[in-house]
Amino acid sequence: MKKDNYLSDFTNIYIKYWIKVVALLVVGVVTSIHVNGQSAANYTYATNATGSLALDMNGNATDMSTGTTSLIGPGNDDFSSSVVSIGFTFQLMGKQYTDFSVNSNGVVGLGSTVVGSGGTGLGNATTPVIAAFSGDQATVTLASVNSKVHYKLFGTAPNRILVIEWANMKMSFTAFATATAGNGTYQVLMYETTGVVELKYGAMSVATTFSTGPAIGFSSGTSAGQIASITSSSNAVTTTGTAWINNTYTATAITNLNSSSNGSRRVYRFTPTTAPNMTGSLTFSSVGSAGMTLNWTDVTGEVGYNIFRSTDGVSYTLVNTNAANSVTYAATGLTPTTTYYWQVVPITEGTVGTGLSASQATSAPVTYYWVGATGGTWSTAANWNTLANNTGTTRATVSTTDILIVDGAGTTAGAATIINLDNAFTIGALRVTSNTALTLQASTTTTRALTLSGGANSFVIESGSTLNLNNATQAASIAFSGTGNTGDISGTLTFGGSASNLVTTTGGTSTVVTVSSTGIVNLGVASTISLVGSSSTLIFANGSNCNASGSTTAAPSVPLATWRANSNLTITGITSSTATAVNNIQSFGNVTYNCSSATATMSFWTTSTTVVVKGNLNI
Repeated sequence: MKKDNYLSDFTNIYIKYWIKVVALLVVGVVTSIHVNGQSAANYTYATNATGSLALDMNGNATDMSTGTTSLIGPGNDDFSSSVVSIGFTFQLMGKQYTDFSVNSNGVVGLGSTVVGSGGTGLGNATTPVIAAFSGDQATVTLASVNSKVHYKLFGTAPNRILVIEWANMKMSFTAFATATAGNGTYQVLMYETTGVVELKYGAMSVATTFSTGPAIGFSSGTSAGQIASITSSSNAVTTTGTAWINNTYTATAITNLNSSSNGSRRVYRFTPTTAPNMTGSLTFSSVGSAGMTLNWTDVTGEVGYNIFRSTDGVSYTLVNTNAANSVTYAATGLTPTTTYYWQVVPITEGTVGTGLSASQATSAPVTYYWVGATGGTWSTAANWNTLANNTGTTRATVSTTDILIVDGAGTTAGAATIINLDNAFTIGALRVTSNTALTLQASTTTTRALTLSGGANSFVIESGSTLNLNNATQAASIAFSGTGNTGDISGTLTFGGSASNLVTTTGGTSTVVTVSSTGIVNLGVASTISLVGSSSTLIFANGSNCNASGSTTAAPSVPLATWRANSNLTITGITSSTATAVNNIQSFGNVTYNCSSATATMSFWTTSTTVVVKGNLNI
């Protein structure tokens, strides 16, 4: 039985600015259909019976008798090759690919995932397939037949050609293990820059009625316009269907496909339209600390625009493909005070035109101070101001890069304050300063999450300041996203009330939160590790203190972290607990177990535990 699924992944392409104007060579046009928007019908379809298996469409030699690389060897039925490099970037139906794989049933899959082994399945929007002769067949087992699927790259950039050949295949697959000859040879050719796809056929015949497929053409989905399917008996192509046209062949040489010599080979060719070139300039508007809008003038004849981004002007990442006729792209999630290099490139299904390039830096993040009264709501714009004395600008425009400083209540520095989180929010940084005691809590009984993504110093509790996450019914949590976040707990971080009051340091990439020499962490919820970390994201510095006091009859709470030699972990409050602490197998600094009311035996470490206490162990 044949499987019908083809799998491949769209791979983001990192490119240099090599956008070129390309020309089309159209030979032997049978039909030409052009529609607005990405469609298989936008390819010019041509066919002739004057081709060669040893020449490309420009007359250059493509000798497959030597120097090829094998993909599938003899004696394989329903077999898929590994993924290999095309050798250049090839574009089909508006998407770019650098890898391919094949199966023994006449199918090429583009992308980084191995194509399925079946013979009649369709591709999808990002993982197209090219079907030269998609149906039941196999490579002949007998070595002398030289039955195989192999490939070779010809030419030099930017005009290289990949040739994939199914040589001496057994059509249909029956008796492939005992056959003494193959009866089908055909090729797929993929052309760099022009995006042309060619299907070529040599000797093609079947010994028995062949009706399981075969499909010929390409597919990027199951909707009209995503499939180009050829009926070989008439050499006609259909691009309006939602499934392959299954060709049926009786036991004889295949009409219109079979040929005996070069110069008389059947060729099917798909040539994409040439992408237009852009004029004018690439400009920017709405430039902020986390985003900007790119603007350009639309051109005629494109099916979309590829948007590329770089932070060094050399290596570019494809970040979006805009629809045809678009003239803007809103970039979000950018890093403050960073210069971004952009390229906007017009595309058709198979080609790219000359685009526009420019660079623009994001602005610095805006800093706001809490000037609201205690008990105020987080999202109220007037509760924040660019000046601590409330004479600046309110936070009417919200950005995910904003730096928010709580330095008191109202304009009184150092006054204790409560702030109610009325939703989930992402900001650049939260900093508690000026000896302020901040209680952060949800405005309702639904836990509210605050996500920090601003990079360095995105979470700061200054020495002398306190952050309380201790409301029993209105819990709040803090987490991290993005890259390079750092935190500094030099003051006091106190948990209590609810197990949902959390600070999680493991989010984002390369997050590191340090409890400094003056820092204190109070864990006051039974059996809850309120400060969630890892050995790479949470550090207790020399002199820091972590007090686990919330458990009485349950296991004590111990964060997973890197503990410096003179850091301090103190466990108090245990009465009758015998439960071993989670995260007990670590390398600690100083450990103090001070539970004078304990009435049961608790094994903090067992005989099978290997633990290092680098400082003092006090019981």
